[in-house]
Amino acid sequence: MSMEDLMALGEWKLFEQEINQTTGLNAAVFDAQGTRITDFVAWANTLCPHIKGNPGSAQAICSVAHQEIARQAQLTRLPVVAECDAGMLKICVPIFKGEVFVGIAGGCGRLADRDRLEFYHIAKVTGLSEAQVEELAAGIPTIEEREAQVATDFIAARVMEIMSAAN
Repeated sequence: MSMEDLMALGEWKLFEQEINQTTGLNAAVFDAQGTRITDFVAWANTLCPHIKGNPGSAQAICSVAHQEIARQAQLTRLPVVAECDAGMLKICVPIFKGEVFVGIAGGCGRLADRDRLEFYHIAKVTGLSEAQVEELAAGIPTIEEREAQVATDFIAARVMEIMSAAN
């Protein structure tokens, strides 16, 4: 079963836009193999494009965190809220059709705790100076625990609506 069996790619893209507009996160939907299914991009901050724009840092920060957090969501069948290796919040909501894991919907790119941002690590893997990283990170929006829960609940509710419509 593929994501397109549940909904057309254009509709998944609209869902990503809705996640971004509602939560302020870098929204993304991934298939069961961990591949993004649309080309939608709307950044939550000015640092993420520098991380994701560099294949080495995207792998070291984004991919590793996504694989682990998505794996937890798949195993527990529950949404997972955790931090990426840069210190930013990541939300993964699993998508199941019956017993079949189909993918993940979620987002990232806001800070739960500004003190946990890993300036040195980000600078090391992106090739930026720590001063550049600090400057780019200055505008990263924070997210309170309650707001993160509301965002997670919103994404999970929309996934349930999508799954109900796909029956």
